[in-house]
Amino acid sequence: MRVAKGKIIVDLDFKEDRKEFVKTTYTLIAQEGMEDQVLFFLYDYKDMPKTYKLNPTITLFPRARSMADLAAILKMGLTTVVHLDESFIETEELNRLREQGIYFWMNSLGEYDDQAAKDGSMAYRSFLEKYPFVRLIQTDQPGLWREVL
Repeated sequence: MRVAKGKIIVDLDFKEDRKEFVKTTYTLIAQEGMEDQVLFFLYDYKDMPKTYKLNPTITLFPRARSMADLAAILKMGLTTVVHLDESFIETEELNRLREQGIYFWMNSLGEYDDQAAKDGSMAYRSFLEKYPFVRLIQTDQPGLWREVL
């Protein structure tokens, strides 16, 4: 965290089953003064209210597995950043939410990054055409994405 401080946004992908470590992690984030530099990923959006209470200044970043999950996440009003996967194709509705300030995160890891590494940055054009509502992209090829964006 100290190396990243002031330089990048950190995606804390919390995979620990033992929920008591969330509080410890939040304490470390606060000790480093990095509350505004962290996206705290939650696999189960139902953990949001309890986690939010630990420190409301840390951005929660839950995963939605369906439009119903997305609706439940947004109804809570605890975050504006949501992780989607490639199953989300409701472009019109998702674009409308994007215009309202919702940030959708998606991975280009795997197929898209592999294609871009092989064929160049233009491989990302199809990603942007298919998922125009996405604002945050996790990638192994940030330099190639920079060329496109």
